[in-house]
Amino acid sequence: MNNKLEVIGIDHGWSMMKTISQVFVTGVKEITTTPALFGDVLEYEGKFYKVGTVRQEVKDTKVEDDSFYLLTLAAVAKELKRRGLAEAKVFLAVGLPLTRFGAEKNDFIKYLTKNKRVSFKYENEPYYIEMDDVAVFPQCYAAVVDKIPTMAKKTLIVDIGSWTIDIMPVINKSPDESKCVTIPKGLITCMRSINEQCVRQLKKKTIECIEYLSVSAPLDKVDRLEDKQSKYIHEYVKNKEYMIVGTERRHGFSQNDVDRQWHQIVDKIRKKQVDGVIVANMSVITDNLIDAFIKIAQVQDAGGIIVTVDDGRLAMQLRGF
Repeated sequence: MNNKLEVIGIDHGWSMMKTISQVFVTGVKEITTTPALFGDVLEYEGKFYKVGTVRQEVKDTKVEDDSFYLLTLAAVAKELKRRGLAEAKVFLAVGLPLTRFGAEKNDFIKYLTKNKRVSFKYENEPYYIEMDDVAVFPQCYAAVVDKIPTMAKKTLIVDIGSWTIDIMPVINKSPDESKCVTIPKGLITCMRSINEQCVRQLKKKTIECIEYLSVSAPLDKVDRLEDKQSKYIHEYVKNKEYMIVGTERRHGFSQNDVDRQWHQIVDKIRKKQVDGVIVANMSVITDNLIDAFIKIAQVQDAGGIIVTVDDGRLAMQLRGF
């Protein structure tokens, strides 16, 4: 192993994970079977995880489950690959919101250093890291610390994230912690508020949907064809009330896997994480009419909508249900 210490800075955002060179969606989901394709796939402790899909639910802290640990491994792998390394001694530099820094710092360090030595694969490439240490910095402050000497007598620093806003007053070139505030609102909540106002004023609601991409093709052509399908869907939603907020891909898996993924999408709809699902047409998710009606009914029963580019919005109009 190279004895040089590799310092890797990671911003564990609720919407996006960020390093100095990489940005990807804060999403990770276990794949129950051995994947056919390994793009953005993490293999850890005998399990496979798809990274960068639909973003995680916002939780009280970032240490409630293994999601951010797995996302950290993915971020480390992306950075090491860029540096031409597969083994390294790693020093992590991470951040926490200003007002929660003191309360959560130690737990976050324990969470990220729970395994001193870690072996895993990312995109089917093996990595071995030794976790040297973790430094946690207060967000907002870390972003401007080198600019503070040039600031005016009174300066207000505002860090607007997807789900939170950090506000830090700098008085006489020194942060005033007693007046720091973290507001549990951000760009996503702002967009939803705008949407609500549009509904009131224009009587037209923006419907947040997952696009489901599914093709039957040789594995070497699947990604290209699914990307083409995504363009088809995105072209359709232009100037319509639908907003694509997440993507689920079949990745060349079997119909059983399609059914499993469909149930996961329906579960997100039932939990009010999204409003519905958009597909190119029903034939990409089922091969028979009865199953097509069942899938439509599952989405409708969960309180959501299903839209196809070829046929528009689908529904089962049955009295008494």
